Amino acid sequence: MRRFEFILAASLLVSIALLLPGHIRKGRLFAVALIFSILVVCIHAITEGLHWQLIPLYACIAILALVFLYDFVIPRWLFRLCGITCAVLLISAIALSSVLPMFSLPEPTGPYKVGTRLLYLVDSSRLEIHGPGPRGYRELMVQIWYPTDRPAGKLATYRRRAETTLLSSYMSVLKTHSYLDAPIAKAGAPFPVLLFNPAWKNPRTQNTFQFEDLASHGFVVASIDHTYNSQPVAFPDGRRITAQDAPEIGDFTHYTRQEMVDLGNRELAYQTADDRFVLDSLSTLNLDSASYYFARLNTDVAGAFGHSFGGAVAMEVCHSDPRVKAALNMDGWLFGTVAEKGLNKPLFIMSDENPAPPEQDLQSANSATRLSAEWERQDTQRISYTLETYGGFYLVIRNSRHMIFSDRALYSPVRSLRESGPVDSRAAHQIIESYTLAFFLKYLKGQHNLLLEQTPSPFAGTELRIYPRPKS
Repeated sequence: MRRFEFILAASLLVSIALLLPGHIRKGRLFAVALIFSILVVCIHAITEGLHWQLIPLYACIAILALVFLYDFVIPRWLFRLCGITCAVLLISAIALSSVLPMFSLPEPTGPYKVGTRLLYLVDSSRLEIHGPGPRGYRELMVQIWYPTDRPAGKLATYRRRAETTLLSSYMSVLKTHSYLDAPIAKAGAPFPVLLFNPAWKNPRTQNTFQFEDLASHGFVVASIDHTYNSQPVAFPDGRRITAQDAPEIGDFTHYTRQEMVDLGNRELAYQTADDRFVLDSLSTLNLDSASYYFARLNTDVAGAFGHSFGGAVAMEVCHSDPRVKAALNMDGWLFGTVAEKGLNKPLFIMSDENPAPPEQDLQSANSATRLSAEWERQDTQRISYTLETYGGFYLVIRNSRHMIFSDRALYSPVRSLRESGPVDSRAAHQIIESYTLAFFLKYLKGQHNLLLEQTPSPFAGTELRIYPRPKS
């Protein structure tokens, strides 16, 4: 629990302890504790934000206030019942806050403070191919994280309210380290641009821990909501589009191998076009003297990275766009051209500790199990081919699972909820941040970093394999 949440719970505990004996009769100590609790909840609402995990505490305050106002007409047994009810509510709030806490993002490690800004873009050269008709032009929401030397205004929340569900609504009051709409820094500009692509059906904010750290070191990160695949996407006019109708990638229960290839390649091409359009748009803004980004962006020296399916998009746009000089794929299958031919540019692939499919799965009578195992084996072969042919880096984080490469690893201490494995999430994120930064500093800014040369890795539980690039 955060500071004022903890203080609120402690003050309510005092009030409940005074209530349980069965009467208060305008007790001064009870009144002081109750008034203090009301004051704390007001401060909490302003500084930390109200959220559903603490609804039991808010209800507890209401019950205690009613008891105090009507204590002369309330029988003793009802005092005790109210005290027991409030105790249960207090325990419930603590439990909810423990399972789904108001998590904190790691502090950025670079010399810059971080700003963030939303960008609404319409690609009038492409029609939308997803969703119900009638369809218009392709629309995108993009969030930019960038270095700022004039941090001002309020800190941005993790997500906007319209981009959350009832369960995730608490993220709309959860503060990040980024200043909303702060001016982009002049010193050090122009800054290399990094395009980020989220995982299938995931939001653009899913790797904020990475975005803020990269921006603090002088990169401009553009994270893209791929409309109808990312979710939910909220447009300025109030429309809210989800990915609920998008098929499940990797679902071999309902798709054949070829259908999976076709699905992945079709979406890959569309999202890769999104990336190129975003980079074009940022290039235009960089030349516009009226824009916030004027003369601050280096879109001709760009990088791309992504998680899961977004990693495949990063590699594909790196292959197809000469402005994109390097790609980072975090635990993503390969699709498209790079799946067949590899990537002849600087490449970093990160992987969880997901063992190779066992032989019994490859021989399974269950077609979904067998197809999934065959897919995994072929994907491993394709990754090996591109690294052995064109060079690159391959990092494995031991005891980790697929979602360790996203903020989800911070969402909960319950392992099944965060889906990141038994590895310490914050330690793993430090590893991911360190290698991501070293990779893009080397290939986009020309800054030498020994971390990319150290084998074994200086980080415990981490294996780095280095594949030399062929000499030209």
